[in-house]
Amino acid sequence: MFRSVLKLAAIAVGISLAAGPATAQMHHGTTDEQYADCDLCAPRLAIEGAALFRAATSLPTARADQTTPLVRARLEVSSFVQRVGLFSQMEFAPADGPTPTVQFGLQISALPTKSDFNVALGLGVVDYRQGIGEQSPGAFVVRGWSQVRARYHTPLHELSLYAQAGVPFSSAGRPLYQLGVSHPLAPYKLHAGL
Repeated sequence: MFRSVLKLAAIAVGISLAAGPATAQMHHGTTDEQYADCDLCAPRLAIEGAALFRAATSLPTARADQTTPLVRARLEVSSFVQRVGLFSQMEFAPADGPTPTVQFGLQISALPTKSDFNVALGLGVVDYRQGIGEQSPGAFVVRGWSQVRARYHTPLHELSLYAQAGVPFSSAGRPLYQLGVSHPLAPYKLHAGL
C-alpha cells in the first residue's frame, strides 16, 4: 500500500511541476532569484550514472560483489528559504532486480545552488529492497534515510561529478556509497508557484 501512496505522490509532484511554465532556457545554474513569491521554485531534474558501493560498517573493499552500476533520476526543488529544498531520487541497480529504490526528503546545501561546487545534507525516507546480510533479504521496507552529497560542475557541457554516502535508519542498514556523473534531463528554468 505504501508503494501505491509513493507512486501517487510522485505523479502529483510531476503534474504540479509540469504545470509551471518554462520561462527561460538555462545552460548552467540559475540566476539569483527572490523566493518570496513561491513556495517551491527552480526544479532541477537530472539523469545520473554511478558506481554503487555497499559496506557493512566501514568503507567498502574492492570486491566485485560489493560494487554494481547504478542509474538514477534525481529531482531537486528549491524552497522559499535559500539553501533549503526538497530532493527525490529513483535508483535502478541491476544487482537488485527491476524494482527501483526511491528516496525523498529535505536537503540543506552549504552553498547557493548555482555554485560550481556544493555539499548538501539530506534527511528523509527510503523505500528499498533489503539485501544479503540484512534482517529479511529480499523484503521491501521503508526506513528513514540520511545522506551527504558533494557535487562539482565541470566545464564540460552540463556534466557534473558527484559523490554520495547514504544510510537507512536501521540496525542492519548498510552504508551505500556512490561515485558518478550527472546531466540535467530538462535544461530549463521552471517556476512552480505553489
